[in-house]
Amino acid sequence: MISRRSVVLGLTAAGVSTLAWPASHLLERTPAKVPAEEARAQEPVALKLPSLSADGPPLEASLSATSAFQGGALRLRTNIGQSGLASFLGRSVSLLPAPGGGLEAYLAVGVLDDPGQASAAVTVASGTLTDTVTLPFHITETDWTVDYITIPPPQPGDPDPLDPAIVRAEADLLASLYAAVSPGRYWVEPWMRPMDGVITGYFGEQRSYNGGPVGGHHGGTDIATPIGQEPGAAIKAANHGVVALSERLIVRGNMVVIDHGGGVFSGYAHMSDRTVAAGDSVAQGDVIGTEGATGLVTGAHLHWEIAVGGILVDALRWIDGSQGF
Repeated sequence: MISRRSVVLGLTAAGVSTLAWPASHLLERTPAKVPAEEARAQEPVALKLPSLSADGPPLEASLSATSAFQGGALRLRTNIGQSGLASFLGRSVSLLPAPGGGLEAYLAVGVLDDPGQASAAVTVASGTLTDTVTLPFHITETDWTVDYITIPPPQPGDPDPLDPAIVRAEADLLASLYAAVSPGRYWVEPWMRPMDGVITGYFGEQRSYNGGPVGGHHGGTDIATPIGQEPGAAIKAANHGVVALSERLIVRGNMVVIDHGGGVFSGYAHMSDRTVAAGDSVAQGDVIGTEGATGLVTGAHLHWEIAVGGILVDALRWIDGSQGF
């Protein structure tokens, strides 16, 4: 079983994946082998279980698509049920009430989960009856690029953001946040991109620092003001939620984490300032900070990440329709 810690943050002691892509790579692209258009065309998986019909309509369980990328996610929904549990890839997530009725959960596929055939065993309780259905899906391999980054030494007296102890402490802090599951769902579809600008770093990229070994996976998407323009764009909440963290960290600089409910979180790092505090409710589009260059960076940008069930996933796939939701 893959260690949750290694998958959650895409970090190793040898590298922290939060830096900007060099200017020579300011080109929109996708590292995935299967284009978003093909993923959108896939029919969702759906099964019916008449064995739960004694207390009402037959159970219908479905996934939003037949496949998920490494670093992707699938939406699981049922039409009925008071409670439920989905088990997949050695992990389990609880089903929560879905908008419009029934239950739902979001299944995250980590960057280290093996490509190939997989399945989710879904157990649902409705009235006095309980039953389990297995939904098959395919994990599509993703091509991960490698970025070689040179980091100058810290200033005298400043902490070293590449110090393994600092990296681990910060990783543990975020892991504890991302493992929480609020019972409600605060967010709505569609999600929005939190900042205008160009994408300078993609989710999942592997990185080498100062000539060291390649390791880890970039845990988010980097967005920056185009070259030639003054940095400092407004950073906006990608969806509704409650601020779970607003702090100055060593590696990620000024960071805000928003709890969107149901185990879904978004994180915004390296900002020059933060305009929200822990416990604040935010609506989609609310300004939460400003693009900056705090923490471990090579230039001003926003590092934007989404975590589902404690696992970091590709935030861009939450706005391009490639996951069926």
